Amino acid sequence: MSNVPSWYLITSLILFIILIPGGFFMFRAFLRRMAPEKPDQNQG
Repeated sequence: MSNVPSWYLITSLILFIILIPGGFFMFRAFLRRMAPEKPDQNQG
Protein backbone atom coordinates (compact mmCIF):
# COMPACT_ATOMS: atom_id res chain seq x y z
CA MET A 1 0.00 0.00 0.00
CA SER A 2 3.05 2.29 -0.01
CA ASN A 3 3.24 2.87 -3.78
CA VAL A 4 -0.46 3.56 -4.40
CA PRO A 5 -0.99 6.89 -6.22
CA SER A 6 -3.31 9.45 -4.65
CA TRP A 7 -5.62 9.63 -7.67
CA TYR A 8 -6.27 5.89 -7.34
CA LEU A 9 -7.23 6.30 -3.69
CA ILE A 10 -9.49 9.26 -4.50
CA THR A 11 -11.18 7.44 -7.40
CA SER A 12 -11.73 4.27 -5.38
CA LEU A 13 -13.10 6.30 -2.46
CA ILE A 14 -15.54 8.16 -4.74
CA LEU A 15 -16.67 4.91 -6.36
CA PHE A 16 -17.13 3.33 -2.92
CA ILE A 17 -19.20 6.28 -1.67
CA ILE A 18 -21.35 6.25 -4.83
CA LEU A 19 -21.80 2.50 -5.33
CA ILE A 20 -22.68 1.49 -1.77
CA PRO A 21 -25.85 3.65 -1.41
CA GLY A 22 -26.64 3.28 -5.12
CA GLY A 23 -26.55 -0.51 -4.97
CA PHE A 24 -28.59 -0.46 -1.76
CA PHE A 25 -31.37 1.65 -3.27
CA MET A 26 -31.33 -0.40 -6.49
CA PHE A 27 -31.68 -3.56 -4.41
CA ARG A 28 -34.57 -2.05 -2.44
CA ALA A 29 -36.31 -0.98 -5.66
CA PHE A 30 -35.79 -4.46 -7.13
CA LEU A 31 -37.28 -6.15 -4.06
CA ARG A 32 -40.20 -3.70 -4.00
CA ARG A 33 -40.89 -4.39 -7.69
CA MET A 34 -40.64 -8.19 -7.45
CA ALA A 35 -42.26 -8.82 -4.06
CA PRO A 36 -46.03 -8.42 -3.61
CA GLU A 37 -47.23 -5.42 -1.62
CA LYS A 38 -47.58 -6.18 2.07
CA PRO A 39 -48.45 -2.97 3.98
CA ASP A 40 -48.08 -4.66 7.38
CA GLN A 41 -44.48 -5.72 6.64
CA ASN A 42 -43.21 -2.55 4.96
CA GLN A 43 -42.43 -0.94 8.33
CA GLY A 44 -38.68 -0.61 8.75
